[in-house]
Amino acid sequence: MIRVRCSAGDIAAIKFVVDPAWNILSSMSLFVQPSSRSLHAPLATALRDQNAPGVATLRSLTTNPTAPSLLVVPGYAYDVDNSPAAVTERLRSLVTAIPDQDVHGVAERLREQGSPYGDEDVAGLRRVAQDALVDYFTGVLQPFWDRAHAIALRDLNMRAEQIVKDGIGGVLNDLNDQISFDGQVLELQHEFDIDIAAPPGGLVFTPVVFKASGFIVHGPDENDEPDMPVAIGYPAWGAATLWLQEPEQSATSSLEQLMGSTRSRILSKATVPVSTTDLAAQLDLPKPTVSGHLKVLERAGLLSQFRRGRFVYYQLSPAGLALRGN
Repeated sequence: MIRVRCSAGDIAAIKFVVDPAWNILSSMSLFVQPSSRSLHAPLATALRDQNAPGVATLRSLTTNPTAPSLLVVPGYAYDVDNSPAAVTERLRSLVTAIPDQDVHGVAERLREQGSPYGDEDVAGLRRVAQDALVDYFTGVLQPFWDRAHAIALRDLNMRAEQIVKDGIGGVLNDLNDQISFDGQVLELQHEFDIDIAAPPGGLVFTPVVFKASGFIVHGPDENDEPDMPVAIGYPAWGAATLWLQEPEQSATSSLEQLMGSTRSRILSKATVPVSTTDLAAQLDLPKPTVSGHLKVLERAGLLSQFRRGRFVYYQLSPAGLALRGN
């Protein structure tokens, strides 16, 4: 059991954030965790394809039972843009931040096992990991990444509403059956018995779309900044909806006849939180055009918005849900 003792100040400073790196690296658990495969069967199928971008390389770096992994769940990053450029930069910077001695240790183990990457020096092995991660993201995950990101955002929005209703204790006790909180101590069911005080950086929670159960924890060590928090990943609410297909509106639907095809399509996309940038990319339209339609739909009461860091997201309001349902 991991027990984290929390002061009143620690509790008040708890943060919930979305970090794309947690979801991307956690998706690779489908290499080895059967419990997650049934929930995310389409991705598990893709990961069995050795020719899928980056998959063969990542397998050799992450699933070898006797070699330490070069790719680890990171500390969190707040307010990361969901654009492909920002996500790939996050992945590259993540590998860059791994201490040289850790990369060297991985290289030694790979060399002992006759791995094709065992002869790489530290810089070379970093490049291998960076390129494989970026290839994996752009070639395997990106087709459904917007929806995965939206599910994580929707989880955060739900937790914010739940805090108002049930308090932080109600939220923490609802994350899953392996996490509990009694008002002073956060308990995480784990094979190790650890009792610590919350670090100066506090506690950060992040929803993980590709986590079927349990939790992931990253705590500060000697290589981290003094203000690094304990970061805890938990299964995102509604993750199974990632693979549900939204029904396409027909060209002669009453909704399109009422408001036009573009606004009808925006409503179909806004069943999960989306930003102006996301919508512009999905609809292949200029951002100013999408922004104008969003303002009209919001004034009509069909969309609501919320801010997460620097970004504003739109989703269907109750009226918009009712209209879509009809």
